[in-house]
Amino acid sequence: MELFLPDPGNLHFPVTALFDAQTGSVLVHLDKTEYGYVDQPVRYQGKIFQPKSELHITIISEDAEIIRRHLEKHPEDIDEIDDAVFSSDWSFYKKNEFYYVEEEPGVETIIQMVEMPMLQHFLKDISGLAGHGFVVPPTHVTLYTRGTEEGIGLPNTTVFRERVKAPVVPGELHLDWGPSSGSAADQGAEP
Repeated sequence: MELFLPDPGNLHFPVTALFDAQTGSVLVHLDKTEYGYVDQPVRYQGKIFQPKSELHITIISEDAEIIRRHLEKHPEDIDEIDDAVFSSDWSFYKKNEFYYVEEEPGVETIIQMVEMPMLQHFLKDISGLAGHGFVVPPTHVTLYTRGTEEGIGLPNTTVFRERVKAPVVPGELHLDWGPSSGSAADQGAEP
């Protein structure tokens, strides 16, 4: 059965955005149902991919270490960063761009690109606080994974270009109705 990927289009709103002061990362968490997500294993190019257990958009990953080091010297800035995360507009548009991403053989994902109109504004605010210009990440949602539950880091456009192996046309994905608990499919093995 052919799988229809989440439609692009209307403005969407996340569940919440969280700043992790210990790692310096910022994640925008999404609701699977509102996203239009099919929470079922899929088959792509003969391989089984598992549904991601949670959906999010990573806002800061590559520069997370810079934030963490800044907070070690200026712990009083935690509240200001929390406030910036809490008060930012994290609405986004789903784009009609899907990609097959490979970190190494057997560690693969299928992602959908998103656009966040206010992301530049947030990064500018945080940059002023930390005294460092932050990298705008290729904003995406990891939908399905193989060989990893966490997904694959795509912190900048260089890494994105290296790891993206092919665009995915929605008709290339098919729902996998086989067993999903403890099977070879769960491990990303070939059927």
